[in-house]
Amino acid sequence: MFKITYCLRRLPNVSREEFHRYWREVHGPMVVQYKDLLNVRRYVQNHAPPRGTWPRLDKISGTNDPFEGTAELWYDSAESYLAPLNTPEGMAAAQKLAEDGRVIIDMARSLVISGEDEPFIG
Repeated sequence: MFKITYCLRRLPNVSREEFHRYWREVHGPMVVQYKDLLNVRRYVQNHAPPRGTWPRLDKISGTNDPFEGTAELWYDSAESYLAPLNTPEGMAAAQKLAEDGRVIIDMARSLVISGEDEPFIG
């Protein structure tokens, strides 16, 4: 499996509450809407709790600028991820998702990691 993981930070003008509401209620369903067109096999959002919820984990993070969460998208292969981007419909869907994400996500301060899964457990 090929996976893309987004480690997300919100835009400075977006509240934490609005970020998580919009990501869960607007952006997530939009990903579901385009899943077949974009060959998405699985999509998971991981919403980080507010700082102070788990003080021991706050110490481990080592940053005062934490991520709001992660989004993970799975594909059968890198090729199945790239194939829709070679079609007008796939490119349009990808652009709509990117534009929608920019409503709440600070992509300049976020991180994107892609690669092949190498499971050790499960």
